[in-house]
Amino acid sequence: MVLAKFHVTGGSPRSRVATYKVCWSPTDAESCFGADVLAAIDQAISDGVDLISVSAGGETSTSSEAIFTDEVSI
Repeated sequence: MVLAKFHVTGGSPRSRVATYKVCWSPTDAESCFGADVLAAIDQAISDGVDLISVSAGGETSTSSEAIFTDEVSI
């Protein structure tokens, strides 16, 4: 199976990229639940992923209290 038609090099030449789409609605931030994000992280760990990078949009300002109570932040 051919995954790409070009040669890619970098700092981790044997690494593979895994992508997990968690939040489906581009317009409704309320449809993205922390439990879904955590389930995706658990799945990535189960799949043997060595490095997890989470990119998520949302509120532009976060209170210090939210950082300690939000399930994804914890």
